[in-house]
Parts: sequence; C-alpha cells; structure tokens
Amino acid sequence: MSRKVLAAVLGVILVVIAIVLSVMIFNGQTSERENSKPSSSKSSKDNEEPKKDVGEPNVDKETIPPSKTQEPNKTDEDKTKEPDKTKEPEKTKEPDKGENTDGDKPACVVPESEAVGDDFFKGALFIGDSRIEGFSMLSGIKNAKFYADKGLNIGHMDNKEFVKIDGKKYTVFKALEMEKYDKVYIKLGVNELGWMYYTKYITYYEALIDQIKATQPDAQIYVMEVIQVTKGKSESNDIYTKANVDKMNGMLIDMVSNKGVNYLKVNEVLTDEEGYLFSDAANDGVHLKQEYCKKWLEYIKTHTVS
Repeated sequence: MSRKVLAAVLGVILVVIAIVLSVMIFNGQTSERENSKPSSSKSSKDNEEPKKDVGEPNVDKETIPPSKTQEPNKTDEDKTKEPDKTKEPEKTKEPDKGENTDGDKPACVVPESEAVGDDFFKGALFIGDSRIEGFSMLSGIKNAKFYADKGLNIGHMDNKEFVKIDGKKYTVFKALEMEKYDKVYIKLGVNELGWMYYTKYITYYEALIDQIKATQPDAQIYVMEVIQVTKGKSESNDIYTKANVDKMNGMLIDMVSNKGVNYLKVNEVLTDEEGYLFSDAANDGVHLKQEYCKKWLEYIKTHTVS
C-alpha cells in the first residue's frame, strides 16, 4: 500500500474517533444537567413556602379579660335582683273622703252631741233656698238670721240682691261684709240638680266658703247635705232624683273635707231605709212639712261643735 493511501486511511480513522469522543462528551454533560434538576414527582405545592399568619396571635381564651360592657357571669347564688329604680314603691290606696272607713265617718262629719238650747243660735246665720225659707218658718227656731230666697242657687251669691239690711237689698257676699256671725249654716243644692256639670256647683260652693272665712274668720261653718226627695218624686222625673242627690252629696262631702269645715248629715233623720225622703215628709216630694222641719232642727241642735 502506498504511503499516500495509508495516510488517508489514518486520517479517516482519526476523524471517526474524534466524532465518537465528541458525542460521548456531549451526552455526559446532558445527563449531569438532568440529574441536577429537582424531581418532577413533587407537587408544586410542596415547593411553595408556607404562608405566614399575618393575623392576631392565637391567645388562650381564659386569659382574655371580660369586656368592659359585659359583666362576668354570675352563679344563681351570686345573683341578687336589684330593685327597679324607676318604679316607685306601691302606695296604699287612701279611702275616698266621702266613704266610711271601718264604720267611722269622715272627720268633717259632725258627730252627735249634747243638745243645745235656743240661745245657741244667737249670732247664727242660715243661707239657703226655699227649703231653708220653709225651715225658718216651720221649725220653731229662734234667734237666728236667714239669707234665704225661693229659687236661690249657689251661683247667685255675688249677683242676686235679696238680703235686706236697713231697708236695702244686697247680695250674700256683700251682706257678709256688713254683718258679723259666729256660726254660719248653708243648705243649697236642690235648684242645682238640673245642672249639667256638678263640678260648677262645687266651684261656686268653694267660693262661698272662702268668702265666709274671709268675712267671718271666727265663725264655725256648717254645710248641710242636700236633703233627699221622696221615692214618688224621684221616679216621676229625671232631675229631682235620689241618684242625682246622692251624686251631688258625694262631691259635696269631699269638698267640705278639703275645706276643713263641718258637714251635717241631716238625711239621717229625714229618710227611710231605702234612702228616700219619707213619703209623708213633703206634699210635693221636696219641701218639708212642719213635723219634719222640727226633726231637722232637733238634728242640728244635737250635732254641734264647740
């Protein structure tokens, strides 16, 4: 073989060897790079960093102090019910002034006393309507003075001139300013039974008592309850009835008690067991006959205050 051919063969062999070595070196580097990568079998979540808790730290509940607006729990033994500060203590109901309590009469009602004589009425004044007018003539009373007139009502005290003094006529209010008395009796109400509002009757009555107190400061004042009507009269009309008289007297005794004056329950000797005026006491069912006017006077004589 010629030298030229041999040199060519050797050159080819060397080229082949160089190519083989190059391939081997390249494969080795690739394998090292693949081995250096993390395993792909692990999930992506395993490669994530754990998240840090940015909230409040976990605190043991037993160490938390109770809220300022929330009271700690109490046991049943520790709980003491506080009284309701807004609720006032229950008050004992006072009895109505016009009612009896335990059989006792209101303080303003004059109890029975030793009978007085005719001289007791010296310096006494009676103010009233036609019933008082009849009483002045039929009872036998002596020494008393009367401001009485038929049809008189409590609203006439300062505007009706009928009281005669030295030949002139005056109203009750004016006459009280001119004369002095140590006892004043009042009996008004029958002519007011038809009034729509009995409160007006009471208001006028209070004004009369105030005037008497102002002009007769030393006088004992006696308010006589409205005398009842007979049963026949009560059932024959809608005005002069027992029910109306009872209603008026209930308001009257309350007013008398408030005013601190005396109250005479004259019906005690003038009415029957049903509370009506005795059927034989009045021809018209209202105005008393002489016999009952005398009983009326006897009641007044045995119910006085010193």
